[in-house]
Amino acid sequence: MKKFYRLYVDESGDHYYSDTDDPERRYLCLLGCIFDLEYYEKEFQPKFEEKEKAFNKELLEIFRESKYGIISVVIDKKFHHKRWGNNAAHPYHYCLLALVQRFVGFLNRYNAKSDVLAESRGTQEDLQLKSEFTHLYETGTPHVSSLVFQRCLSSRQIKLRKKYQNIAGLQVSDLLAHPYKQDVLLDYGKIDSYYGKFGKKILEIAKTKYNKWALFNKVDGYGRVFIK
Repeated sequence: MKKFYRLYVDESGDHYYSDTDDPERRYLCLLGCIFDLEYYEKEFQPKFEEKEKAFNKELLEIFRESKYGIISVVIDKKFHHKRWGNNAAHPYHYCLLALVQRFVGFLNRYNAKSDVLAESRGTQEDLQLKSEFTHLYETGTPHVSSLVFQRCLSSRQIKLRKKYQNIAGLQVSDLLAHPYKQDVLLDYGKIDSYYGKFGKKILEIAKTKYNKWALFNKVDGYGRVFIK
């Protein structure tokens, strides 16, 4: 029987283009947290919900000990818009394409299936996102065929949930999105130093969770992705 995974998606930053150099607004990060769904429901979710109001130390232990994978995609919105002008892609949708393409590669490697669950962002945004996800499922990308998407994903529909529903997987993605965004920017020389003590502690633990090309132990381009 195939393993069944779920990709929990959240963002750090917004999808609006601007000329700002403020890293918080110039760069959008879309982070996907990969869980084996059986492990998530039986072990991780009960443990996380028990500890989420606990001290930071206990949360760090959960991040260290739990089984999950990370794909972090960051886009330089200022450079992308300058480069492509009116033909620039929607930042959130472009990041989602890059994220799901790599996730499908992960699933294909392990002969597994999954669905994708993201945080709801508003009525209009949700309708657009659903349309983009269905299009990706039906047409694939220049690098991964639609047959691979359809073999690995259980549905042409992305699942969306509100923040107030307190989905543990989305809360984890929310906590990790900003630290991982900074890790990508540091790795690609876009910022000089990391800021935020607790986030830095999370990252020191969670960096081992990056998706990678196992044959060469390669993270860049597989778990850590930067788009210009």
